[in-house]
Amino acid sequence: NTIKIKMRNLYIDGSNLLHRAHWVSKSTKTSPIHIFLSSIRKYVNQFHTTELYLLWDGRRDVETINHRHELLGSEYKGNRDKEKSAEVFRNVPYIDDITSCLGIRNLYPNILEADDIIAWLCTKKFPTSHGVVVTTDKDLLQLVSQYIEVYNPIKDQLISTDNFKHIVGVDIDMFIAYKSILGDKSDNIDGIPAVGPKRALAMLESFP
Repeated sequence: NTIKIKMRNLYIDGSNLLHRAHWVSKSTKTSPIHIFLSSIRKYVNQFHTTELYLLWDGRRDVETINHRHELLGSEYKGNRDKEKSAEVFRNVPYIDDITSCLGIRNLYPNILEADDIIAWLCTKKFPTSHGVVVTTDKDLLQLVSQYIEVYNPIKDQLISTDNFKHIVGVDIDMFIAYKSILGDKSDNIDGIPAVGPKRALAMLESFP
């Protein structure tokens, strides 16, 4: 008997992966480019696909301004170290050249961010195609559906509609409200004061 393998598109959060590769390289004395490319090869083998998309936060047009910075001002991601970020993204042009030669599509959202174009690919460009989003960014868990799974490479967890509540701790249809209540410390966005995960869940469960 032959085993039928489900073909999936692979959407890789390039900025997220490069940050991890960069800091791992600091402790292993290995090139972050090598770590990045080795990770991609691992994901290709793991999910049995050649349909890859690398999504970046960087903008090809340096004159444009991030749309979220326009809306939220300098406080948005104001807690990030710009010098460290510049050091990390220094390798993007080399990775772009190598991966493009391998047939991998590198996409830059210009005034938006990588997660915006990942959402567009999953819900608009390929709305009925099965896909896996590779990222540790919890914001992208809102994309989980009958077609889309999110893989956390650090925890080695593939999150689907079947195990969402068990892993994330909240019903999938309440996730966006849950994140809105908590805010996002990594992006320097405040939630409701003095409300943590347990209280946020209690608030959601109290709604009719």
